[in-house]
Parts: sequence; C-alpha cells; structure tokens
Amino acid sequence: MRNALTMIELIFVIIILGVLASVALPKLAATRDDAKVATVSQQVQMGLSEILERYTATGLIKKPHQMSQVLNELVHVGRAAETAVNQIAGSVGQLTLYTKDGNGGEDQPFVYDINQTTLVVRYGTPCVGFICTALQERISEGNYSVGGEGIVF
Repeated sequence: MRNALTMIELIFVIIILGVLASVALPKLAATRDDAKVATVSQQVQMGLSEILERYTATGLIKKPHQMSQVLNELVHVGRAAETAVNQIAGSVGQLTLYTKDGNGGEDQPFVYDINQTTLVVRYGTPCVGFICTALQERISEGNYSVGGEGIVF
C-alpha cells in the first residue's frame, strides 16, 4: 500500500488548482469593483440627500462639502476636491469626486455645483475606468431646486 502521491498525481493536483485559481481570480476582482461602485454610488446619493436636508433645516447655502458629512469626509481622505471648472452662474462652490481608473490615473465621475437656487449634479471628465462608467450608468445627472422663494405663512 502506498503512503504518498506519485509525481504525476502531484502535477495533476497543481494543474487543477491553477485552473481553479485562474477562473476564480477574475470573478473576485469583478466583485471587488462592484463593491466599490456600490459604495461610491451610495456616497453620491447620500451627499445629495444631505445637502438638500441641510438646506431644508437651516435655509443656508454653503459649499457642497460644508453641507454634507459624507462629502466632507471624501474631501478629507482625498477622494473629492473643490474645483472651478464650468461652474454654474453664481456658483457658491463646486466639488469634484475622484475614483481610480485602474491604470493609476484618476477619473471624475461626478461634479456637485451649487448656487443660491440650484444644486447641479453632473458627470465629470475624464471617465474611462470601469468604476467611473458604472457609476455614471447607475446615477443620473440632475438639477435640484434649493433656495429661492419660500412659502410665507
């Protein structure tokens, strides 16, 4: 009776493990990217919601990262920054989000821009990486009313 594997059996086991690893690793990477897309998507939507809630509660309009804890945290960790590219008229502040494009560069999936009456969330450029394009497919650009004439009782 044998107590060990032969060299041929050992080679076949290694080949089988290699094939399984080559199938599993791309799926693992795709799952990781999907998780990043879900996380950033949630942060974009929470930032929008917090800005609108802050305006409703205080009636004050400030720069986007000053009206949202989520956006403020993204600025703090370097995944968002104040910018001034193609600002809307009367802009109080503009904030651009950043994601890694997979090639070491940075994509800009979204730009928040706010003035006294409108919050604009629009697509940024460049946007070539999987995470950036997936984010732009999940979340629409939009103009949201803030400020302006209020209801007087």
